[in-house]
Amino acid sequence: MAASFKLRRRYTEKEVNELLKRVYAKDYVTLRRYLIEYGGRAPVMGIMDKRR
Repeated sequence: MAASFKLRRRYTEKEVNELLKRVYAKDYVTLRRYLIEYGGRAPVMGIMDKRR
Protein backbone atom coordinates (compact mmCIF):
# COMPACT_ATOMS: atom_id res chain seq x y z
CA MET A 1 0.00 0.00 0.00
CA ALA A 2 2.79 2.44 0.87
CA ALA A 3 4.20 2.00 -2.63
CA SER A 4 1.02 3.60 -3.96
CA PHE A 5 2.10 6.96 -2.51
CA LYS A 6 5.02 8.97 -3.87
CA LEU A 7 7.33 10.71 -1.43
CA ARG A 8 7.09 14.49 -1.18
CA ARG A 9 3.88 14.60 -3.18
CA ARG A 10 0.74 16.11 -1.73
CA TYR A 11 -2.50 14.24 -2.32
CA THR A 12 -6.00 15.58 -2.06
CA GLU A 13 -8.41 13.67 0.14
CA LYS A 14 -10.11 12.40 -3.01
CA GLU A 15 -6.80 11.08 -4.37
CA VAL A 16 -6.01 9.33 -1.08
CA ASN A 17 -9.46 7.73 -1.12
CA GLU A 18 -8.94 6.49 -4.68
CA LEU A 19 -5.58 4.93 -3.82
CA LEU A 20 -6.99 3.26 -0.71
CA LYS A 21 -9.99 1.94 -2.66
CA ARG A 22 -7.55 -0.02 -4.83
CA VAL A 23 -6.24 -1.77 -1.71
CA TYR A 24 -9.50 -2.25 0.18
CA ALA A 25 -12.54 -0.99 -1.69
CA LYS A 26 -15.01 -2.52 0.75
CA ASP A 27 -14.13 -0.10 3.57
CA TYR A 28 -11.42 2.34 2.53
CA VAL A 29 -12.70 4.93 5.03
CA THR A 30 -11.80 2.69 7.95
CA LEU A 31 -8.43 1.97 6.36
CA ARG A 32 -7.72 5.72 6.13
CA ARG A 33 -8.80 6.17 9.75
CA TYR A 34 -6.43 3.38 10.85
CA LEU A 35 -3.56 5.02 8.98
CA ILE A 36 -4.17 8.22 10.87
CA GLU A 37 -4.79 6.65 14.29
CA TYR A 38 -2.10 3.97 14.27
CA GLY A 39 1.02 5.56 12.92
CA GLY A 40 0.47 6.38 9.27
CA ARG A 41 -0.42 9.94 10.20
CA ALA A 42 -1.32 10.64 6.57
CA PRO A 43 -2.69 14.19 6.98
CA VAL A 44 0.05 15.21 9.40
CA MET A 45 2.76 14.03 7.02
CA GLY A 46 1.26 16.05 4.19
CA ILE A 47 -0.17 13.18 2.22
CA MET A 48 -3.56 14.84 2.23
CA ASP A 49 -3.79 18.44 1.18
CA LYS A 50 -7.29 19.81 1.71
CA ARG A 51 -6.40 23.09 0.00
CA ARG A 52 -6.83 21.57 -3.46
